[in-house]
Amino acid sequence: MIQFKIENSLPDKLAPKNINRYLVEGWVAGGSRISYIRIRVGGKTFASKDVELYRPDVRTSFFAKEKSFQTLFPGFSIPVVVGPVEAAEEHAVMLECAFADGSSLKEKIGTVSIGPYAKEVRTFEIPPHIDQDNLLAICMATYNPDGPYFKRQIDSIIGQEHQDWICIICDDNSSEDSRDLIKEAVKDDPRFFLVENDQNAGFYGNFERCLELAPAEAKFVALADQDDIWYPHKLSSCLAEFDASTMLVYSDMKVVDKDRNVLCDTYWRNRKNYYESKDIDLLTLANTVTGAASVFRRELLDLALPFPPRYGEVFHDQWLAIMAAGNGGIRYVDEPLYEYVQYDNNVIGHTDFGRRSLFSVAKDYVREAYDIQKQHQGLFKKLLLCLKAIPCLVIGLYHFKHTHGKHIDTLAETALLRRLNASSQRLVQRTRSATGLFRIHFKVWKRKETLNNLELVFCFSAMANTLFRWAAPLLCWYMKTFLQRRVGN
Repeated sequence: MIQFKIENSLPDKLAPKNINRYLVEGWVAGGSRISYIRIRVGGKTFASKDVELYRPDVRTSFFAKEKSFQTLFPGFSIPVVVGPVEAAEEHAVMLECAFADGSSLKEKIGTVSIGPYAKEVRTFEIPPHIDQDNLLAICMATYNPDGPYFKRQIDSIIGQEHQDWICIICDDNSSEDSRDLIKEAVKDDPRFFLVENDQNAGFYGNFERCLELAPAEAKFVALADQDDIWYPHKLSSCLAEFDASTMLVYSDMKVVDKDRNVLCDTYWRNRKNYYESKDIDLLTLANTVTGAASVFRRELLDLALPFPPRYGEVFHDQWLAIMAAGNGGIRYVDEPLYEYVQYDNNVIGHTDFGRRSLFSVAKDYVREAYDIQKQHQGLFKKLLLCLKAIPCLVIGLYHFKHTHGKHIDTLAETALLRRLNASSQRLVQRTRSATGLFRIHFKVWKRKETLNNLELVFCFSAMANTLFRWAAPLLCWYMKTFLQRRVGN
């Protein structure tokens, strides 16, 4: 009997402006190993090497008494690529799989409607005194802002030396009191425009919608948080740094608390800054470009929108940075141009990487075994627990690619589908293989970068996944021969 469950499928409706990558994920278990599994959408078929994924949770929940390879490794994750269309299409989404014993499954798991891209039409009356040849659109995402801190941010925007701007505030279905607060704060300046979401989209979706609304007349775009403090020369200093080819400019920042007490006078206290196109491989693994510190050309949105679906911890500023680095390049203003307000409950916060040893990283994956070991004094028991920790480490590394590292796959694969220059394509491609990740590690080691050995963990995770695939026949034989016999006895 074949059993399956779809845990993540395609959206019901799509109208992509650019090519995008979606994941169909779930599990399927039959009487033998999977020969192939694929998704068919219309006349296109999509397959993946991410099949027979380790899913002990599935066996615990659905196959508690069955100790077989198929019930322990039933997971799959299949990327489906959808691009722009000229006319509306509707397709059945089919799951097709076959097993080594000759059984097969063909099941409709949904329907997707794909239509031509249609930009949301919003008309913003640009005040006549603004020079539209220098127009900059500030895109601010808000959600239940705190009154005094929001007003402080608004005042700092109004006080900019560069005055040829409009500010689109996209509010993510805040409370009525918060929306009234926003309206009150901006009512006296016609350069502010409030757009209200009917439903909460989250910070990622809210920034995406706000950027979609940036008018075509704008030459540049800046991102704004709802409670920072911009110095008067923030915009003008960033704009002055652009040359003919630069796509994005960003600056340093001071990190402060809500009362403007300085927590850190630079973002780079415990990590190095990298942003040049030659480091787009590092940028894909760990971001250095903060959205609120950035100003970029309006053309970047033609490449970056829509954002990749948020599989894993994908952030909008990292995505924009990757696309900017691969299409013209990034420059940096080595001066704090604003104050980033750090709260305990920030959705996006200041992060220090520092330098962690591989041993420290490994302990995260064997924490339980390591803590138990410390409670035992005998050498033999300690050695036994160390041996037990090895599978924990391997399984932890195996899962990294599919959990904590999932956003890296999302960003890299989507960037490779979009437009990048040839050298950037090659560098981003390095993040797709263990060999490439070792090359990145050598680069990090040689330059003493601060990635917390992230590139090595991702590399070892890729190796662990390959190891599981190579060892699958042996593991399948072991589970069939010994575990099933034990269950029978």
